[in-house]
Amino acid sequence: AYNKERSLDILSGRGTAAENEFAALNAGLALYVADAAPSPLAGRKKALEILQSGAAHKKLKELIQVTNNFN
Repeated sequence: AYNKERSLDILSGRGTAAENEFAALNAGLALYVADAAPSPLAGRKKALEILQSGAAHKKLKELIQVTNNFN
């Protein structure tokens, strides 16, 4: 339960500074590797913006809704 709440907080832009930074660095590297960002730092910046806007949490909710429709 704790990990779920922490993850949801991070995806909603309400994680601690360290949690948000860790998530943004990982996501930023993924964006860079996927050619969705010109550099790891640009990917990190983009990821932080997505986390802080709540868009990541919104996308997770959409994914949950879609997968629930398969049952």
